[in-house]
Amino acid sequence: IRDIVHGVLDDAETRKSLDSSGAEAGYNRNFFVASTDGKFRLDVNGQVQTRFSWNQVPGSALVPTPGLPSTASEYGCEMQSVRINLFGNAFDPSWTYRVQFAYERDGAQNLTPLRFEDVYLQKALGNGFYVRAGQWMNFFNYEQIVSYKTLQFADRSLVNQYFSTL
Repeated sequence: IRDIVHGVLDDAETRKSLDSSGAEAGYNRNFFVASTDGKFRLDVNGQVQTRFSWNQVPGSALVPTPGLPSTASEYGCEMQSVRINLFGNAFDPSWTYRVQFAYERDGAQNLTPLRFEDVYLQKALGNGFYVRAGQWMNFFNYEQIVSYKTLQFADRSLVNQYFSTL
């Protein structure tokens, strides 16, 4: 029995190298994977904007369409938009990055429903200064740069669509 116990302990000792001591993962307001020394970190979050629509049509106003069933109401769920956000730091905490892409329901952005919103690499220089390279949202219209998570209404206004620089 002692030989078996020592064999199991020796086997456990060899598997210790497969332990995640070189990395850590978890949830702290975002899901993350990071190195223990803090040089590399990847945070992942996202959002899904869904809505349920129900349109009631008076029965007398319905005009039956040949071949389609006639109903007095239409309803269903739809995903207005889905966003995935990958961000963190690489090499040291002064080098940060962000990759955010969105899937829009109507694909109004150049007829492609999947689009990148923010893709950049940034180096902090100190005292609040930094150098950034890539593509990111223009800071022109406040309503456009506010996230869908903090909008007061379900969608942005028509004024925003007209004056947006996107």
